[in-house]
Amino acid sequence: MLWVLTARTGAGGPACRETLTALEREDARFLRLTAMTPCAVADIVQDAMRANADASLLSLADKAPGNPFQPAELLRGLDEEGWLDVSGGRAVATGDTLPRRLSDTMQQRLDSLQR
Repeated sequence: MLWVLTARTGAGGPACRETLTALEREDARFLRLTAMTPCAVADIVQDAMRANADASLLSLADKAPGNPFQPAELLRGLDEEGWLDVSGGRAVATGDTLPRRLSDTMQQRLDSLQR
């Protein structure tokens, strides 16, 4: 039998930590993932845009590294604010700041950790 569980470091409260500790004692296998590389972020951006991302878009994506959620939120926010131009197989960011959606979503996630 194969069980696959996911947990973020520091998330889930005492019950989650106790469960993970118990699983470790029973020699469960853990796969700890690190932050995505800039190359992986670029791949996600280009796959999502179905276009080659130019330096303007990749520069913004570099400001939202970590996990796939962040570049995805970046692209949603840029699209919502009209800061994306995709034509001729090329995706360009027309602004040079992060969209409000990204900071708002990150703040919501931080607030949820405090509950």
